[in-house]
Order: sequence, then structure tokens, then C-alpha cells
Amino acid sequence: MSACESLLNRRVLQGHTSPVDCCVFTADGRYIITSSDDGSVKIWNVDTTKCVHTIAVIGYDMTAHMVWPDPRTSIATIDAETVVRVWNVFTGKCVYSLQHRRAVDECVYSPDGSMLVTVTHTIARLWDLRTGDIVIKLDHYARIQMLTFSSDGTKIVTVSQSYDVRSVVTTWDSRTGVALHTWKSNDYVDAGSYDGSILVTSNIEAVTVRGLPDDNVMFTVNYSSSSTDCALSKDGSYLAIRSAHCDTVVTVWNTCTGRCMCILNHGADEGQVIGIYFPSDNVHVITITRVIKMWDLFSGTCRCTLPETSCVCSTSEDGLLLAFDLDDNTVCVVSGPLVRITLLVFLLTSRRYSDGRLWLPDELWSFLVAEFF
Repeated sequence: MSACESLLNRRVLQGHTSPVDCCVFTADGRYIITSSDDGSVKIWNVDTTKCVHTIAVIGYDMTAHMVWPDPRTSIATIDAETVVRVWNVFTGKCVYSLQHRRAVDECVYSPDGSMLVTVTHTIARLWDLRTGDIVIKLDHYARIQMLTFSSDGTKIVTVSQSYDVRSVVTTWDSRTGVALHTWKSNDYVDAGSYDGSILVTSNIEAVTVRGLPDDNVMFTVNYSSSSTDCALSKDGSYLAIRSAHCDTVVTVWNTCTGRCMCILNHGADEGQVIGIYFPSDNVHVITITRVIKMWDLFSGTCRCTLPETSCVCSTSEDGLLLAFDLDDNTVCVVSGPLVRITLLVFLLTSRRYSDGRLWLPDELWSFLVAEFF
């Protein structure tokens, strides 16, 4: 067992009979919701690792978010492709069944959890979760590829296609359903921030970070590759790029300054990077190859390596918990001092990076791990 692994508290959630295809924490980090190919959604107590509720689902997708203010949370499941059911996390009971005529592609909650948007091909429906009624329908010319709310919930940003361009980005008023701004581009849209204020687009020559709704170009990274994988931090401050030309290297950029913060190199024996995730702490970035690595955003140093690979990964809102699926139909939840050490270092040092963030010296990090953990 490595020194890093010995610092981590590992909990395994056992109960699914088929591979896990989604796992996500509730906003308070007390529960984790998992869905599996066995047709079930399970709600687990993170501390006890016990399954508190099992929901039978006939469908293929699941999403979970905060809906009402703490401590009330709920999840939405897509059953039989055309029915979205909203469930109470604590009782395991169905609150609403939202009927559709066509297959539902995805569900997105508003920031305050009072609204839920369901997407069916070219139509986005906004539901009031206090009444279970449809409030607004947003019609598009072609299939909706991406949808998100603004941070205050007053706007909805959608990405769709058109007959003459590859991407149509529309900003809507969530109260009236009126289109406020439309922008068209022949670039692919690769990622967007959670608040809909930043989009990442790409073509065969470059990756571009754009501010919405005015489509102002924040900065451009030249990549001579027809395929790139991009991931944005939740607040849009950081962008990670993996190029198909070199699939073992990830570059991390500051979207405010346009500067490269670090380069994450993976060994050839680890294989290509298949997943990139940003915890909410904005201090680390997680990459998945044949192993799972947690990196320091500002120094590019690998802080932790777990000898597992995963197709599903999730972090709690405070960044203290990491969950990922294992090959035996289970989910592993790990926690450790990584973020706590970082917070302690912030209190002990006043040195800062060029962008104003506090410096994290490797020597102090190693000392704290050895001394306190």
C-alpha cells in the first residue's frame, strides 16, 4: 500500500448486480446516488455505506441534484425513456411523474432546485417542481446538444444545430421563454461552465474559450488536431485539454488570464487519459487512465495515485470525498486529508502565485502529511 493510499479512508458500496453507470453526491455530501445497468437507482448513506433506498427504474439515465434547500434533496430518473420521475432522497418515494411523448435525452435542475428542464430531441420543457406543471417550452430547429442555467437561474443557455451551421447557442429568459441572444458557429461546442457564462469550442486548428452571451473570445489555444477532450471547472475558471495527438498529456489553463498553469504528464504504461474531472475545491484536478490521479492545479504535482481505473467519477461539493466505480459492480468512496492539508497550508503561508492564489510548497505538504496524518 502506498503512502497516499494509507492516508485515504476507503468505503465500498456493494449491492448492484451490474456495472454502475452513474454516481453523484447530494449537495450536503451525506448521501451518494448510484444507477446501474441492473435497472436500479440506489441511495447510500456515505458514513455507514448502507443502502437506504432502492428505486427500480426502467430506463437508461439518471441525474441527481439539490432541489429544495437543505436538508431536503431529490433526484430525477428517466424511466422507459419517456417518463421522468422525481424522487425524495430520504423517503425513496416518487414526488412527480412527468410524462413525455418522445424519449427524454437529459434533465437539468435550476440552481435553486425549484425548476427542472427536460430535453426531448428539439424541445426543452421547463417544469415547476412545486406544482409538477410545465411552465415553458423552448423549441429548436434541430437536436439540443447541451443545456445549462445561469448562476441566478434567470437564463437558460442551449446549444443545438441548424441546417447551415454546426452549433447554435441561444440564451433564453427562463421566466418568459423569450430568446434573448443567438450566436452561430461552425465550431464544435466541447464544454460549458455550470452557470452558462463560458463555452469552449474547437475546430481542426484551435480550442477557443468564449464568454456569453456576447460571444467575446477570451483566449485561443492552437491545437493541430481534429479531436480534443476538454473539461471546465464548475465555475469556469480552469480548462483542461487533452489532445488526440498526445493522449497521455493534459494541459491546464486559466480562463481569466489565458495562461497555461501546468502540464500533467502520464506514463506510457498508464495508457491514454479517458477522463478529466475538477473537484469543487478549485485546488485539484483528477485524471483517469489505468489509474486515478489527483493533481495540484498550481504546481502540476501528482498528490495521490489510486491503482484503479474508472468510467464513472464524482466528487462531493466540498471536494473531500471522491467516488468511482470498480470492475465488480461496486462503488468505492475515498476521503483523506488532501483538501484539509491545502486549507491548513493556506493559513500557514502568505506566498502567492502570479495569479494571486496562495502558494503550496511541496516541502510543507510533505511535512504536514508525515507529521499530522
